[in-house]
Amino acid sequence: MGTNFPTSIDSFTNPTATNPQNAPSHSAQHINVNAAVEAVETAIGTTGAPVLDSITARVTAVAAEIARAEAAEALLVPLAQKGAASGVAALSATGSVLSAPPGDGTNTALGTGTLASAVTGTQHTVAVGYTTFAALAIVGGNNTGVGAYAGAALIDGGGVTLVGAQAGQQLTHGQDDTFIGSIAGNAITGTLGTTSQNVVIGSTACGAALALQSCVVIGAGAMVSGIAPGPGNTAGGANALAVISGDAGSNTVWGFYGGAALSTGAYNTLIGAQSGYSGNALTTGSVNTFVGNQAGLSSATQTNRSSALGASAVVGGDYALALGAAASAGASGSVAIGTDSGGAGAASTTANLIVIGTANHTTRIPGTPAFVTGDHYLVVDSSGNIHKSALGPLS
Repeated sequence: MGTNFPTSIDSFTNPTATNPQNAPSHSAQHINVNAAVEAVETAIGTTGAPVLDSITARVTAVAAEIARAEAAEALLVPLAQKGAASGVAALSATGSVLSAPPGDGTNTALGTGTLASAVTGTQHTVAVGYTTFAALAIVGGNNTGVGAYAGAALIDGGGVTLVGAQAGQQLTHGQDDTFIGSIAGNAITGTLGTTSQNVVIGSTACGAALALQSCVVIGAGAMVSGIAPGPGNTAGGANALAVISGDAGSNTVWGFYGGAALSTGAYNTLIGAQSGYSGNALTTGSVNTFVGNQAGLSSATQTNRSSALGASAVVGGDYALALGAAASAGASGSVAIGTDSGGAGAASTTANLIVIGTANHTTRIPGTPAFVTGDHYLVVDSSGNIHKSALGPLS
């Protein structure tokens, strides 16, 4: 018969004292019992090499899980005991639970070395990650740091939010600053009373700046290489204002690679992808307004107080105005307005010359008003220039 175990329980025939050895068969009895014992051993398994589906393997796995749960509970119990009255405890440099959490009891610290230098008076601060806010040692509060090394050098801070590995890593003094992203603002050291009210969002944004004041920087690589940008800059878009430096401030840039080569110019407004960057890049000009995809300069000459409004609209001199897609005002004080149906923009290449439309445009002024004394004629010369006549129809 062998054995039916573990599919079902075997039913053995027990011989009596008067049964002969062949009824039931004595050898068959041994065979059946041996097969059943082997089946039971297989199901149980061995200590050294338990079968995956054996009872021993399952019991061993359960025991391991119980041991892990007990270890976790041993760590969480002291944290919970401190949390009710004193915030959550931090871990020491060796990974052990500190006897008391840092600060005045309203702080939360989780991670090796977090808030390691905090003093009484440090309050309402959350630090999560390896050495996050490790140097915070001056009375202050309402800080949030999440990420390994986030704000690791911060000594004096209030209202500072740093989220991301190495975000604000070298910041020593800050007030109402928000850095979000891996390595965001990680080179900014900060000066007491001057590094404040900044918003930096994006991986490597402001990655090289040593100081920052009242700036808004959004986008991976935005203001990534500038060492000392001036106050009040706003950069939105990947690599926007990437190299701004030299205390140049109050620039407003929105767009992918907008003003990406601007280094020392100030008070510029650049809106649109590659505005002030495509073709001839704006590097030192100030008080310019470029709005539109690739709006900017017509040559390498830097301009001041010029405006290019429209996709690929360009200017080439101070106080110039190009209005319309592909319009070009290439000299100081020149004005070019309009774009024809073929996509050609008006072009003015002479200083103080106003050009409206292209050769494909026609001009119509409706109405036939009556002439009055003092009226003059408009005369178009052979070059297409418009002049006012000396005499009028009633002269």
